[in-house]
Amino acid sequence: MLPKRENGLFFLAWELVREGFIVIILLEMHFEARRSANHKLSTGKKAKSFS
Repeated sequence: MLPKRENGLFFLAWELVREGFIVIILLEMHFEARRSANHKLSTGKKAKSFS
């Protein structure tokens, strides 16, 4: 069995890792949405310039 102090550190690290993963996933979704929106805008501009 781990001593309580080390156990607490492990749980603290796990919480930080979990929070970090959530933040990374949210950032990925945010940038992906922005990228697709920018892509749609740029393709729309190109289509207008061609016509």
